[in-house]
Amino acid sequence: MDGDPILEAYRLWIENGWADCADGLAAVTSIIRVRQVLSIRADQVLAPIDLTFSRYELLVRLYFRDDGALPLSQLGKQLQIHQTSITSLVDKLESQGLIRRAPHPTDRRSTIAQITPAGRALTGKAINLLNSELYRDLGLTGDEGRQLIGLLMKMRLSWDDIENQAGWEPFKPGPPRPLPRRRRDRPAGVPVQTRPVTFRCRGGKVILTDQSNYVAAPTEGNLPWETRGESSRSSARAGRWAPPCPAGWPRSRTPTWCSATSARTR
Repeated sequence: MDGDPILEAYRLWIENGWADCADGLAAVTSIIRVRQVLSIRADQVLAPIDLTFSRYELLVRLYFRDDGALPLSQLGKQLQIHQTSITSLVDKLESQGLIRRAPHPTDRRSTIAQITPAGRALTGKAINLLNSELYRDLGLTGDEGRQLIGLLMKMRLSWDDIENQAGWEPFKPGPPRPLPRRRRDRPAGVPVQTRPVTFRCRGGKVILTDQSNYVAAPTEGNLPWETRGESSRSSARAGRWAPPCPAGWPRSRTPTWCSATSARTR
């Protein structure tokens, strides 16, 4: 079975010595592919009412204006497409009876596009279809969606594609979260160096090792059953129980293994 072409390209870039560009390659091609997938899906949603997403985007610019009209030149700027494409879209929508051309009231050189009652009714249906069948569920949580918008906004800013940043504040990425502490690996069978630090753990005291990979064993009393877990939040998971972190110790130093036997290596 063939692998994903983007992942294959990523691997080829690394193999050919372009590892510093491999992430950028995967990001760019992934964004372009997602754009293709979303465009196809949007057209599929709108097909039953004889619209494409490109024509819908033009209609919706007129739909939310009080007078339902905009100059063709202004539509091109708002949709960020060439004027030739705007003319083609207007021709198709006019042939469907959804908009009409009219002379500009003050500028003889300009033409405006005016949405018709039929166009307004159809745009309302299109909005409801896209809301229910596309916009509501992109395969991301709400927080993930806002994070994605912020990252794409950051990319657009780096390419001077956003002239006015006002209103984008809720989507700006926050400070990066610290990376989790990595566990140190050690060969199996090699004993760990320990320093005694005790705390009471549901009927027994536990010795913690002075490493990020901890081994723990009760020194008095017996633990009720074998315990495994990384924090007290994993308590009672799958019939297991993890002791809480000792006061003053980082959460990462919570024992990752302990049982009713003596300390042993992992």
